[in-house]
Amino acid sequence: MDTPEENKFQLFLSNYKPSKAKKGEIITRPGDSSNQLVFLKSGLIRQYVISKLGQELTINVINTDYPFSFIEYLTEPKNRYYFEAFNPIEYYKVPKKEFKEFMDQNPDVFWHLTKLAFCRFEELLVNIEYFITGDAYMKVASTFYLVAMRQGKETTNNFYEVESM
Repeated sequence: MDTPEENKFQLFLSNYKPSKAKKGEIITRPGDSSNQLVFLKSGLIRQYVISKLGQELTINVINTDYPFSFIEYLTEPKNRYYFEAFNPIEYYKVPKKEFKEFMDQNPDVFWHLTKLAFCRFEELLVNIEYFITGDAYMKVASTFYLVAMRQGKETTNNFYEVESM
């Protein structure tokens, strides 16, 4: 269900022309800096890192509800990750200055995005916990649970149905 804050934010984003990327296209690389933030309109983005030994580790799969650029806006970290289109995507590029002006004028949207970011952070912490302390069954189960919560639609008796990605 759309909240008034979500509707207001979507209206703000509609001022920008969406960009497109094909599956496998890199949106951002480690060390990239920009005066723009990225907000996903449709599709999925894979966030990953490559170790010094050349191993890829997927950190997160980002969907339209995950405000990953909002987190960047708040923390202003040096980017350490690759962000790659997991499937064909559409996304908005919003100048940081215009985003800040909008956030300053709309504290309700700011707090909504903050809450959403912290909820997603909590999900990642739980997933990390199972990956570190769980057996193979719990590692797989926690991954399926996370995908179901993010991508699935709730059906009867608290079951979730996930369409193929």
